[in-house]
Amino acid sequence: MLIIFEAIRRIAKKLEQLKEKGKIRDFRLILKLNMTANLFVVTNRLTGDEIESVIKDEKIETDLEKITEEDFLSDDYYTSLFDNTKPLDLGLRRTLSNIINYNEEFRRKIPSCPIVLFYSYKGGVGRTTALVLFASYYAVHHGKKVFILDCDFEAPGMLNFFGFENEGISKNGIVEYIKDKEAFSDITLSNEYVFEVSKNYSGNGEIYILPAGNIMNETDRDDYLEALARLDIHSTRVIGDQLENVMADINSTYHPDVILIDSKTGFNDIFGIIGNRLADIVVGFLGNNTQNKPGLHFFLDTLLRKKRNVGLLFVNSIISTSFNRRMDSFREEIDTYIQNNLGNELDSLPALPVFGLSRNNFLEDIGTSYEDTDDFIALIEQNRLGGGYDALFQKLGQQVDDLTGFNEYQTDDSLEKGKDAETALRASERGIDSGQKGSQVADGQIDDNHQETEKKDYQEQLPESSKSPGRLQKDILDKIYDNYPEPYAESVKFNDDFIVVRFYFRKCMEDIFNHRIFLLLGSKGTGKTAFYKALKEDVFLKKLAAKAGKNHLNYKVADIISLADAPVEQKIKFFDISNFNQSEIADTEFFYKRFWVVYIWNAVMLDSSVTGFSSELEVKEILNDAATADRFHQYISDKNMFKQVENELNQLDNFLAETDAYLMIIFDQLDQVVKPKLWSDAISPLIKYCQTHSFRRIFPKLFVRKDLFDKLGNLTNKMALEKLAVTLEWTTDELYSFFFKTVFANAKTDFFEYAKKCEVVKTQLSDIEKYLNRDNSDNQLPAKRHILKPFVEIFFGKYADMQGSSRFGEMYDWMYKNLANADRTISLRPFLDMIKYAIEKKRENPSWAKGEFPILSPKYIANMDVRVKAVERHFYDLANEEGNEILRIIFDDIRDGKVPEHLRISPLLQEDFESLLQAVIQQHEALKNVSVSEIEEILKLNGIVFVTYPRGVKRYTFAFLYKYFLGLRGPQRKRF
Repeated sequence: MLIIFEAIRRIAKKLEQLKEKGKIRDFRLILKLNMTANLFVVTNRLTGDEIESVIKDEKIETDLEKITEEDFLSDDYYTSLFDNTKPLDLGLRRTLSNIINYNEEFRRKIPSCPIVLFYSYKGGVGRTTALVLFASYYAVHHGKKVFILDCDFEAPGMLNFFGFENEGISKNGIVEYIKDKEAFSDITLSNEYVFEVSKNYSGNGEIYILPAGNIMNETDRDDYLEALARLDIHSTRVIGDQLENVMADINSTYHPDVILIDSKTGFNDIFGIIGNRLADIVVGFLGNNTQNKPGLHFFLDTLLRKKRNVGLLFVNSIISTSFNRRMDSFREEIDTYIQNNLGNELDSLPALPVFGLSRNNFLEDIGTSYEDTDDFIALIEQNRLGGGYDALFQKLGQQVDDLTGFNEYQTDDSLEKGKDAETALRASERGIDSGQKGSQVADGQIDDNHQETEKKDYQEQLPESSKSPGRLQKDILDKIYDNYPEPYAESVKFNDDFIVVRFYFRKCMEDIFNHRIFLLLGSKGTGKTAFYKALKEDVFLKKLAAKAGKNHLNYKVADIISLADAPVEQKIKFFDISNFNQSEIADTEFFYKRFWVVYIWNAVMLDSSVTGFSSELEVKEILNDAATADRFHQYISDKNMFKQVENELNQLDNFLAETDAYLMIIFDQLDQVVKPKLWSDAISPLIKYCQTHSFRRIFPKLFVRKDLFDKLGNLTNKMALEKLAVTLEWTTDELYSFFFKTVFANAKTDFFEYAKKCEVVKTQLSDIEKYLNRDNSDNQLPAKRHILKPFVEIFFGKYADMQGSSRFGEMYDWMYKNLANADRTISLRPFLDMIKYAIEKKRENPSWAKGEFPILSPKYIANMDVRVKAVERHFYDLANEEGNEILRIIFDDIRDGKVPEHLRISPLLQEDFESLLQAVIQQHEALKNVSVSEIEEILKLNGIVFVTYPRGVKRYTFAFLYKYFLGLRGPQRKRF
């Protein structure tokens, strides 16, 4: 307790006693910032000396002004002074007015979606990590749009999460936005301030972040500090109004379902402003130790004493031992403090929701260099957070939904009440039984007893099918085979019917609208070109934008490179840089950066019908000839001409902003424009340009072969670049989801009739059937293992062994393991071809339509001939890629027995592996200048072999995908 506060309170008490005795009419004792006081006393009965005697013992320097009652009544100054101050007024404060005083007048006036404040008294309690986890959980499992604000202004850190770290992206934040808005009233909240989080983390929903500010480099940091120094965070009205206006801008621009705010720790004005004025829910992360008790008591005082209508959640975080005992102690501390200190001010003891979070070493690594991104995403997707997070997030989600009038957690009797099929399926995705509230089982599985009962009740309501199981199988396989998807993009006609009915919409595709992401990386067979072609179809673009929540934005697409398979008359944007004399290029970095700026300008200006913007310069077709090379060379070397090109691109960018449009410029088949051996020289400058461009409305998207990206040199931080990439590699779940889209699009009725006859039903068929019958379902199920696995068992069987035993594991996982590349990626093409050839193999059997379970058994899927054919098209298409021609030579020699028989095995130790490659090299004159290490690198980059070091010895293993295709054996075991 401050000595001066004790003294001034004693003076006030004496003055109150004089007032009660009628010796003074009123008084105002006001403490100033310099710890002296002003005393105003209204009296006609006491002299100045008598008043001085009251205060002299306290030794506080005080300016006394005695006011007569007549002056008090007639002077407006005194009237105003007494109206606007209290008898004992501690005066102006430099800080913390927002948490010391609460004024209902300042409560939020602008409508907003629910606002949740995450607060902790001390650091290191997992507050920000919990916010990040909840944002991802709420987006992934409930399809919500989440907006995050980092209001920890003195220690910004939100961009440590969601893969943003080390990206080197320079963007402003809330501090700059507030000050920019003061200076320029027409400033709007846009991607210049806001980061969009990758769909890897947001799933069916969306996540956006408005960081505290830009502190990426020294200049930006200095500007941020200057802006922060000018931010009046201690003025209740000013900063409160500014923050409220930011909330209004967020709501009007992004329309989120919830705003999550990360507050700074301790006693601070930002917590006071947001907690007292803006927040609907406050989540307090508070420990139950000596260090944290003042913060816990402050939290209770601040938010309970004011009787604010705010939802409160208390979290005892980072509990390492004796969980139950510590939680009981935490609850007791809260209840005891409320009863002893706030009991007289509350109508009843509140039943506050209290949660505990166990210490988790993995979660503590989130946001650090030790974070495993894949594990984090898997943890969210599979809803396996545990440690108290599940209960906390479910309660917080309920409170948010209650504020919006929607609560999808209420699952009682939901099926009987006709709950919407999509909501039911989303509940199923979360592992929540739609018929029993709170009935959750680990790993997303639904209680078997209840499931069996529901299955029986549901099936009893169905009319008996007129088709036998054998007839159903035949019809299903015939319909699938006759309409089988063609995984090779060059043969696909991208008409409306194909896109709506047959195209598979992958979640990663939605990241194409994320402005910071400009790379799309994928191996052969991942669908890069199919995606590229589809983007140019308006019906696809609009449908994808709607799925990504971007359908309110006006996106245009311009292709920069004409594809190799395009008709000659349409190849007006194709130029091979081998038309330049490479030996004449002195500075490749300078030359190719300018080349790409000119190329982009030329290609975009050829699409004036798309952009609505016409060039004032002469625009010619980009043809693969010497004339185009000369023209580009002139623009590159002439400073004034190049400046004109840059100016026009900036004018286009401004035009797009004025017309409220966005332009994606997309690049594919870059290996046709630049031969792989020149990628480091010519593609690296393009990547750097796309990473650092300053356009507001033009967004480049580069579709790049993963093997060529991995070989790129002349890039300083490729790990950071990968954070700006969409990975187009397929997951096992996506493969099955895609396959069943074909099943549902062509044989849905027959398949569900067959499924209802099977014993393998572990998901809610009624909900899923209704879900698929919606107009906008696209015949796609979510790519979730626990939803798809029962369908895989119905179609292919549970186990991969032809005899039905479990020795080879479950079919769901077997396909992935046997079709995966050496780098553990998997291509769509061999997967689809394996199923297609398995159907053909089954049809060769005269009695194939007997109706034996499953529809297509492992004896056809795992058939050796099928497995060889499944790889054939995929491999030769891979070998035809620019730079991969050597693969065909190696594979043909191994398959044709042109290498020693004892080397046709996998794995091989280093000496034998090198002997194998030397045997190939010696038989081909074209390979005489190729080294073993060069061939090894090509094999590794294309996922054909992987290298391990058991006991320090280098060992090469061919991906199992190629075992039968190459005719490889396993090493013979020694017999003793």
